[in-house]
Amino acid sequence: MALLVVLWLVTPFQEWIYRSMDRQGELQHADYVLCLGGSDSRIVESAKLMAEGWADRMIVMNHGPYSQYMKQIALIWGVPEDRILIDEQSVTTRDHPRGAVLLGVDPEHDTCIIVTNYTHMARSKAMFEHAGFKHLILREPRWERAPRASGNYTFGMRARLNTLSDLAYEGGAWLKAKANGDL
Repeated sequence: MALLVVLWLVTPFQEWIYRSMDRQGELQHADYVLCLGGSDSRIVESAKLMAEGWADRMIVMNHGPYSQYMKQIALIWGVPEDRILIDEQSVTTRDHPRGAVLLGVDPEHDTCIIVTNYTHMARSKAMFEHAGFKHLILREPRWERAPRASGNYTFGMRARLNTLSDLAYEGGAWLKAKANGDL
């Protein structure tokens, strides 16, 4: 096991897996920003997208009181209350597509900007597409609109260690989604 961890940390395989998760699309006007629960940076990014006029409505998606917390953060960041919808039923990524539909999103016709973290984009997009969503744009919380570095950029050891747990979590979540028939 130690040998596998060492190989994971020193070979380019981890970088390849990490880069393969990028699903960030070109921004265009959308009907909804879907802010998936998980971190305040997602809420701030969603609010910034709303302020910049990229979408008409925002749906905060989390379970129970956490969705109300997300709404409060969005309000603080300037999203008008009448433009925020709340999905309090979504506990996992599996639940988000159904939660959006219950709030009136039309998977066939509505365009949705999904805000989640970088390593979660690929699985989120796959699950929404599996649920019939046709027009998706994925965004990660970024402090600038420039794309991530590409080309000869390489991970240092600190970056490899920092992303290891995210990649392990996403790998397990992909396997579980496949086993549950969600992908």
